[in-house]
Amino acid sequence: MEKIIIVGAGASGLMAGYELSKQGFNIEIIEAQNRIGGRIKSKSINSFPYFLELGAEFVHGNLPTTLRLLDEAKIPYYKTEGDIWNYEDGNFNQDDNFSEYFEAFHEKLSQLKEDSSVYQFLEKEFKGESYSKLRKSILNFVQGYDGADPNEMSVFSLREENPDSEEDEYTIEGGYSSLMEYLYLKCRENSVNFHFSEIITHANWKKNEVFIKSKSDKEYKAEKVIFTLPIALLQQESIEFKPQIPEYISAANEIGSGHAIKFIFQFNSEFFKTTKMSKLEDLHLLLSNEEIPTWWMHKTKPALLTGWLGGPKAFELRNSSKEELLNRSLKTLHHFFCLPENIISENLENWEISVPSADPFAKCAYSYNKINSEKARKVLNTPIEQTLYFAGEALYTGNATGTVEAALVTGENTAKKIIHLK
Repeated sequence: MEKIIIVGAGASGLMAGYELSKQGFNIEIIEAQNRIGGRIKSKSINSFPYFLELGAEFVHGNLPTTLRLLDEAKIPYYKTEGDIWNYEDGNFNQDDNFSEYFEAFHEKLSQLKEDSSVYQFLEKEFKGESYSKLRKSILNFVQGYDGADPNEMSVFSLREENPDSEEDEYTIEGGYSSLMEYLYLKCRENSVNFHFSEIITHANWKKNEVFIKSKSDKEYKAEKVIFTLPIALLQQESIEFKPQIPEYISAANEIGSGHAIKFIFQFNSEFFKTTKMSKLEDLHLLLSNEEIPTWWMHKTKPALLTGWLGGPKAFELRNSSKEELLNRSLKTLHHFFCLPENIISENLENWEISVPSADPFAKCAYSYNKINSEKARKVLNTPIEQTLYFAGEALYTGNATGTVEAALVTGENTAKKIIHLK
């Protein structure tokens, strides 16, 4: 059978390898890191009583491919439960102002004939002081949820997003890495050969023949190659193609690279429930205008708080020291708890901060839609002479943009393109 190389052992690469190896193809997966999973990082740390999701954490809705694989692997997953609270001007409330704002925003958006950036749309349609809270609310949403730059994000893409969706949300027992481990083991059962800690630098190709070279000067040869790099690495041309593929690099630059920083704090007790936050019954998600605006907790992980900062501010802070990021987050918790920062620090038993944009193997958290992203994806989803293929969450064309589902689906779809050539 044909030999196929897959560059990247993240969700998309593992899924493509699983599907192709089931059909008997000779598959090699080359991974730059010394582990599988890519931007999925479920980690057990001795000092923490729980595994940590340093990357993807939630299954956002009843996503068919993800849930099918979890069921196939017999990996349990659980619906998240709890209420959404807001923090504003020193007070906690459950006023659903965002729904009201988003409804007004969406009404204007439905009348729009030509795409623009989110920022341009807000400045044109919602001018003046009377709309300042609406503008701020929408901007916070696209930066926090999408990790996006409002100056670049397509406002049309928000037609597909529904923040008030009542779809279920799930967490996975053992984290997303348990699903990656399942795909890895299935690949191994099907004789997929893995190469770790191999950074691909060159791809010399012609129809039905590709020579891949790594930083360590190892060479690999195959009839076809599937590249599953994060979109930011493709934009930065981390692999040199000969002949060059300028149309595909240009297309990659028309897709947004989203940025985020994740803060995971383990306290020595649920002491914060005796502070101002004691009134927040059944808390799951806390939204605010603080520097680290979004926080959540799980009933199954008492005394664990997770913070989230997305968008341009996360990109700006990507090279900050972990200690500086810790201090910034403690200032936010100081406001929530109404306690001195030193008291919070004394109760903070363990902490981890994840900055995917500073990771040389990621350079971004996940993708978002720019104005020309739809056209760009058509280019990137078209194989080059049935020899070079691209996959990954940034190439997904459905309604689950920026998710593990998106990565799995594109890996599966790319495999099907090759299978159909048999």
